Amino acid sequence: MSEVHIFDVDHTIIKQSTGRCFIKEALSNNLVTMSQVVKLPIKYIMYKLGLLPPEAVEREIRNLKGIKIDLLQNLSLDSFNRQGKSQLYTDVIQRISELKSQGHRIIAATSSVEFLVEPLLNYLEIDEFIATKMEVIDGEITGKTIGSPVFGNGKKVAVEAYFKEQNLDLNKAIFYTDSINDLPLLQTCGTPIAVNPDRLLRKKARKSNWKILIYKDILGK
Repeated sequence: MSEVHIFDVDHTIIKQSTGRCFIKEALSNNLVTMSQVVKLPIKYIMYKLGLLPPEAVEREIRNLKGIKIDLLQNLSLDSFNRQGKSQLYTDVIQRISELKSQGHRIIAATSSVEFLVEPLLNYLEIDEFIATKMEVIDGEITGKTIGSPVFGNGKKVAVEAYFKEQNLDLNKAIFYTDSINDLPLLQTCGTPIAVNPDRLLRKKARKSNWKILIYKDILGK
């Protein structure tokens, strides 16, 4: 019987975040400033503690207003080829490949914006994904999102909507993630699996007897 497996992306499929890889490319192309970059560690800590509100994602997207989408897509592809690809977890790649060969359905669900994760998903041949959508008019970012960011409870809502549209049963789905921010979806899906969980998710997973997977090996150069 075919199963549906949902994978978070950052720190679940890839060791680093796709955003962190992209920032290095964006810095060299003057799309972000050092003053913006130095704030990232604070935002990362807030994210890990589950304290980063969805509005923070919207603020970051507003900073992209007026930038050509094809420029962002090209930079994202460059950052994946130069940095991101080497950071992919080999065990996760193998697991996804085996699941696909067995006829199971793979869906990625990430709070990242689409252009950040598309190179990674294309590389892994994952055709179905749910991500934060940016509004683009005449090839330029407007600074607005289409719908709510796919973050926290927003990810659960987006996945529920997608499953309803596809006539799938979320109660039978398997969800893999590293982050306590995904707790709403973890508590909704049929089988929650913590992958390299952060401290809070590890504690919750142990208390709830959820499966915990620890992956360390990456593709490397």
